[in-house]
Order: sequence, then structure tokens, then C-alpha cells
Amino acid sequence: NFIKKHKPKTGNLDDYGFEFIQFLKEFEPVKELKYLPDLAGLEWAQHLAYFAADAEHAKIGSRDELRLHPSANLIKSGYPVDLLVEYDGSKELDINERGAELLIFRPYLKTVITLLNSDEYKFLTGFNANKKSDDTCNLHKFINNRAIVKS
Repeated sequence: NFIKKHKPKTGNLDDYGFEFIQFLKEFEPVKELKYLPDLAGLEWAQHLAYFAADAEHAKIGSRDELRLHPSANLIKSGYPVDLLVEYDGSKELDINERGAELLIFRPYLKTVITLLNSDEYKFLTGFNANKKSDDTCNLHKFINNRAIVKS
């Protein structure tokens, strides 16, 4: 049982639940649901994004130092977890159809899940690691959607 094995480490329940992802990987009754830990990871990223600090938005052409929004998380899954998180059972969903490279962040008051292509995911992963890039197209795109902010 997850709750018996993983007691909260703080008095704030908003800090509780990260270990659930690993628990799902090892919990025998759901082992055949291979996508479940990735789905839990997406939901944890949404949770972190919701409670992250706000940040001042950057403007294209400004000379400010830039960084990813404090709420930003990048997730890569072998399953379409972006579709699974919204799935209501009303139509067929082939979970083996595609994977997902996602940006999860909260530019304003609502958490956003953005499906990225491989180049965008690589750009943001590098940007997050402070690697320089000449990719101004992606830079402008993510400044415009508020994923990249002032440092």
C-alpha cells in the first residue's frame, strides 16, 4: 500500500506524491498498464506547474537573460499521455500509436500541456540546460507562448 510505505515528508500535502510514479512501476496489480507511471508523471508535472512561482514574461528582442518559466517541465513518454490525461472513454484510443514529448507549464492561472515535435523538445531541453542555440524561430515561439521568461 502506497500510503503505508510513503509517509508525507512535510506537513504540506502539496509536497506529497512524487514517489507514486515509482510505486506504480512496481505495483503488481497494475504492471500490465505500462503507460500508468508516465501518466502519473504527467499529472505530477501539472501539480508542480500549478504551484510554481510566477515569472515576468520576456519580450522578443529584449536584452534580458532568458530562462524557462519556473513552472515548466519537459516530459518524454512512449505513450500518448497528453491524450490519456483527457481520455473519457467515448472513442477508441490506441496507446501504442505514438509517444509524446511534452512541455507542461503555467503561463497564467491555468496549467498548459503542449505537444512538442522532436526539434522543439530538443531545443527546450538544451535551453533548460543553458546550451546556446541560434534557433530564433523556436525561441520566438516559446517567448510568445510564455514558456520562456526573464531570468
